[in-house]
Amino acid sequence: LEPAMLRKNPQEIQAIFRNLSYNPIISEIMIVNKSGEVKFATTNELLGKKLLDKDPSCQICHQYQAKDRSRTAVLPDNGGKKVFRSVSLIKNREPCQLCHEPQKKLLGVLITDFSMAEVNNLISQELKGMVISFGIMFLALIVIVRILMGRMVLAPLAKLVQATKRLSSGDYSYQVTTKNQDEIGQLANSFNDMAGQIDQAIKEKTRVAVELDTLNKTLEKRVEEATRELRDLNQKLIRTETLSAVGNLASAVSHEISTPLGIVLGYVQVLISELEKDDP
Repeated sequence: LEPAMLRKNPQEIQAIFRNLSYNPIISEIMIVNKSGEVKFATTNELLGKKLLDKDPSCQICHQYQAKDRSRTAVLPDNGGKKVFRSVSLIKNREPCQLCHEPQKKLLGVLITDFSMAEVNNLISQELKGMVISFGIMFLALIVIVRILMGRMVLAPLAKLVQATKRLSSGDYSYQVTTKNQDEIGQLANSFNDMAGQIDQAIKEKTRVAVELDTLNKTLEKRVEEATRELRDLNQKLIRTETLSAVGNLASAVSHEISTPLGIVLGYVQVLISELEKDDP
């Protein structure tokens, strides 16, 4: 608007207002000079109309002192529909002083009425978009949290469950591999330490059992050898005693036999000595 006003081209200004009227959200736009006359407007019926301070639509702001006036208000339009009115001051800036007296600080106001129905529709659409965006973000957040939970919590816990199953089945050498440094990682490290200690204790128990079994077999072998030696020795003692008894018996028999034989031999020798040499 400002370039068209500086070019002093009312037709261009009115064409701009007419183009703005096609926007459904804009109910009315008008420029009012300091005396309250409508100089430009999107509605031709308003051109040249005099707006009085006592007008109900003006009283919303003009009932207060200038310093307390609000630049925005919600009020009904000519058709009874609510509009959101925004009032912008048109100050007499230096480029404007080519046409207007420099001592005038205010040249007028730019009044823009926005259709509350369209604003509500836009707000409703924005809210729907926000709700949809929030829903998508919430679902994305749930997916991200689920993925993070799966990687950081569920997967390590699944490894721990698998490790407990392997441990209960007798695989005490199984170790849980994890890169986590949190509580779950500490739990996995504690489990690995426990499993390692159990595995070491089982191996030590197995080693002692093998040694005891080897010692037991060695002891049985030695007992068998000692028993066999004792049996052989016993048999030797039995043979020795038998031979000794036989010797004693033979000695007694020999003694018993040698005595009569000695007597007989003595008699025979006496008889031989009494026989003559020529006696057959």
